[in-house]
Amino acid sequence: MAHRKTWQEYTIADISLAASRSDWPWPFDQDDLVDDDVTAPSQSNLGKEESIKFQTHYIAQKSNFNLLSQTPSSDVSTEKLRAFGRKPNVIAIIRETPDSKSSEKKNKQQLEIWKDNSLHSSVNLQLFDEHGEVYTDGTFGCLEFSPDEKYLVYLAEKKEPKKQSFLQSEVAATVEGSKVGVEYDFVEDWGEQFTGKSQPVICIFKVNWDPFQSEDCVRILEASEEWSPGQLIWCSNNQLAGVAWFHQPRRLEIIYCSNRPSQIFKVDISSGKYDWFGLKTNTAASPRHHSESDTIIYLSSLAYGPHRKEQKISSISPDGTVRQVETGTNDSYQGIYCTINRSQSGADSSNICKLSLPEGCTGSVVLDVFQDVILVCGVSLIRPDQLFIGRFNSDKINEYSIEWKCLTVKNELPPTQSLASDVFSVKLAGAMEYVVFKLNKFTVVIV
Repeated sequence: MAHRKTWQEYTIADISLAASRSDWPWPFDQDDLVDDDVTAPSQSNLGKEESIKFQTHYIAQKSNFNLLSQTPSSDVSTEKLRAFGRKPNVIAIIRETPDSKSSEKKNKQQLEIWKDNSLHSSVNLQLFDEHGEVYTDGTFGCLEFSPDEKYLVYLAEKKEPKKQSFLQSEVAATVEGSKVGVEYDFVEDWGEQFTGKSQPVICIFKVNWDPFQSEDCVRILEASEEWSPGQLIWCSNNQLAGVAWFHQPRRLEIIYCSNRPSQIFKVDISSGKYDWFGLKTNTAASPRHHSESDTIIYLSSLAYGPHRKEQKISSISPDGTVRQVETGTNDSYQGIYCTINRSQSGADSSNICKLSLPEGCTGSVVLDVFQDVILVCGVSLIRPDQLFIGRFNSDKINEYSIEWKCLTVKNELPPTQSLASDVFSVKLAGAMEYVVFKLNKFTVVIV
């Protein structure tokens, strides 16, 4: 099946509204700066015969959103996942590059941790031999720092025993724990764009801020073979929450099928105990944790039925009560039909608001929220996607419209004009009908 791009790949994604850094040499108040790293849509590089992603860095004043700096775009195609720490100078990146030493032409997945504008550590995740390939897709994949920045969580394929054939000359000398004669056994996977992905496991990486990493810095939280975890978030320094997709009746179909049965779970990383929320007859997606109220919000709907149908906002209170958030009825509100971007949700308010659209836009995608600042991608039918920044009042969140400021250049698409200037139909006696139209300098006849 040909690769079908997701909505995020066509728009601006992977945003971080980071706090201001004290070492910037700006002649402005450091608290009056907003720092945006924007990864733009993929673009074809004909010279390399591959698609590339590029990143642009924006710095604007927080008080009036005047753009102070915009860096030239840089190629970030090797970056698959990125996580930001609570401190603005801590970043983790999973980078994927071709492995020149691999005879099977596999890619090498490297975990990089950056601190104070320099590379703190770089680890080849395959060298630990604790799991298989790391999941970097937009459905299962995740990379998140714990609140205290001592741990990183990500997902990877479960490590399987080595498979050997009966026809090998030295069967007796098989590796301990390997399986003989099962190299051609059918293994069900998630299919479509997730070929080879069958059973993800939760991986906890212990961040050692000392110069050298210890050998036991990756720990695996075993999951049941009846479901696959994904979209993990931290609820505390010792607790994770995520989505579990059930394998029955089959794994196939998930990337375009948001109507699969799924539930929200919480897991204690010390004891490995799982707690479950919601019903198995519903779906769950895009969990987000509000630290002040210790509440999880997520999108849910009834399982099965139409694909990509309207989803409701549900919440899980600290005592485990699950309820549906009332959004009211309005002719202008048509519901939620997409997943939530996995950027930060750093609003000071726990309220849920309906956003006004930037001028000239027919839709918008929320990219990030930090304190009272919100970043969106404005979508229009007559121009390319644009980056907008605005401010909302947490106390009167639904009373006033947000005033938007565009950070990108307004590039209008050329006007559409009909190429055919003259069209007429001719039917001769006893003959077929001919359609003739003039296309610029050419005359075309269709029988």
